[in-house]
Amino acid sequence: MAEGQASEFDYTFATNDNDNVTVHLTHAIAHTTATTTRTINYAFADGDATKAPTAAIQTITWNVVTDEVTGASYATPTGEYAQVDSPVVTGYTADRNVNAEALAPTTTARLANTSKTVTYHANAANLTVTYVDDVTGQTVTTHTLTGTTDATGTYTVAAPAHYVLADGQSRGINYTFAADNSDAVTVHLTHAVEHSTATTTRTINFVVDDGDTTKAPRPVVQTVTWNVATDAVTGASVATATGTYAGVDAPTVAGYTADGNVAAQTLGAWTPPTWLTAR
Repeated sequence: MAEGQASEFDYTFATNDNDNVTVHLTHAIAHTTATTTRTINYAFADGDATKAPTAAIQTITWNVVTDEVTGASYATPTGEYAQVDSPVVTGYTADRNVNAEALAPTTTARLANTSKTVTYHANAANLTVTYVDDVTGQTVTTHTLTGTTDATGTYTVAAPAHYVLADGQSRGINYTFAADNSDAVTVHLTHAVEHSTATTTRTINFVVDDGDTTKAPRPVVQTVTWNVATDAVTGASVATATGTYAGVDAPTVAGYTADGNVAAQTLGAWTPPTWLTAR
């Protein structure tokens, strides 16, 4: 019934049929509800996309009134989409937060779900390569690599002067930049050894104590070659003889007697003075 229309009324049949009655109506309205969602997706421009946060889904309820004659509907939101701050992802920066969104009444034909995308970018990151002298335990040098969180690469090791790589040390090291710089790389070194040679001599002189000194035999000069190993870092050397000094019998001099022969001499490893080492 239209507003003011009585549900009952009296009537009398007239002979001229001028007793017609008019009933006033208006359209019935159905009241229902509907929902829409706003989905916030998180994407990675670079780096490890598996670290992307789970999508956030917001829901709004709408009160819907529908004209039961025409079928036209009109929806009014019961609230708004609240602001969503982007989750913190260590080593990455989100390009924005998603602002609150107010919704205006509209026809149900225009109700729709929506979506937003937040993109994360990898932060700058550093990685320290430390070269360690395994002989002394001391740091020889360091090198800094720069990149972004979760970026990967292979570092090619180059031994500093006077060093070589320690046993088991790879020349190529795979690395990944960590957000907390916990991905430091250690390169193990040992001292390079330089190999050279040196020589020493043993001179045996023959002397006539009394009498004709012109009869003294010529001196005998013996030579030994040494293999010299020199620590390229410390400069310390160790020499190893490649042979021995052979025994020498005193030559016979008529009318004279030698006081003895010179025995053979075995030579052990020793540390030669700097001037003796061929570097």
